Amino acid sequence: MTYEKCAALLLGSPFLWEQIGTVVIDEVQMIADQSRGVNLEFLLTMLRLRRRQGAEPQVVALSAVIGDTNGLERWLAGRLLRRTERQVPLDEGVLRWDGSFRYIASDSGQETVEANYVRPEPRKGSSQDLIVPLVAPPGRRREEQYRVSRNERGGERVCC
Repeated sequence: MTYEKCAALLLGSPFLWEQIGTVVIDEVQMIADQSRGVNLEFLLTMLRLRRRQGAEPQVVALSAVIGDTNGLERWLAGRLLRRTERQVPLDEGVLRWDGSFRYIASDSGQETVEANYVRPEPRKGSSQDLIVPLVAPPGRRREEQYRVSRNERGGERVCC
């Protein structure tokens, strides 16, 4: 749930504190965000205050992009565990409107174009025409994991 929802839930139902053993916070770098950082800081502060009351929920703070932590791990009374290698290789690329995939192979660093990577299915004339068959092809499921980003700029569609 969001930081805001979690804080509201815990403030509105204090008995829930007794049920918490571990809190996993993804995208902890959001603490530096001007619009939402204060909400995350408030939630983390509430968790720290629970320690003074004898409860010690474990806090796992995750970030794939944080650089210098500025002592966040000390403030949380935790340890910094940093990994620089990826457990799952990442091939970054662009899925083109014709269904081909242009990417940089993680193992070789070479640019590759794989034709017919996915067969577009006309649906809405949008990126869904590619994304839906990509993640759930009819009759079979691909074994790959995907992270899909899409946007539109000035009428030019950019997908995946």
